[in-house]
Amino acid sequence: MSFLGIQIILIAFALFMLYITFIYKRKGVMSNIGFAGWSFLWALLLFITIFPNSLNPVTKVVKVIRVMDLIMILTFMFLTLLTFRNYISLNETKRKLEEIVRSLTLEKSAKKRK
Repeated sequence: MSFLGIQIILIAFALFMLYITFIYKRKGVMSNIGFAGWSFLWALLLFITIFPNSLNPVTKVVKVIRVMDLIMILTFMFLTLLTFRNYISLNETKRKLEEIVRSLTLEKSAKKRK
């Protein structure tokens, strides 16, 4: 089995990201569910990179001509999902920070009045 240059790059990238995921899990930054999800994603990338023809039956079902087109469509969908999730998370964090700052300011002003 011979690999193309892009396959070698993707294999190295997936292995590197698996390693990084493991490091963040070991540091306690990542939950078990997050670790399992990201590890599955990187393992799936490895599998698809090594066996690209394994997606041929899926491309026939969804009427996509090339496997690469299917991968690009799924990638854009995934990135859109991550962008939306980050947007919601950022707004939640902003709202919580505003509440904390507001309550600290009110406490501080109440202490000055006494």
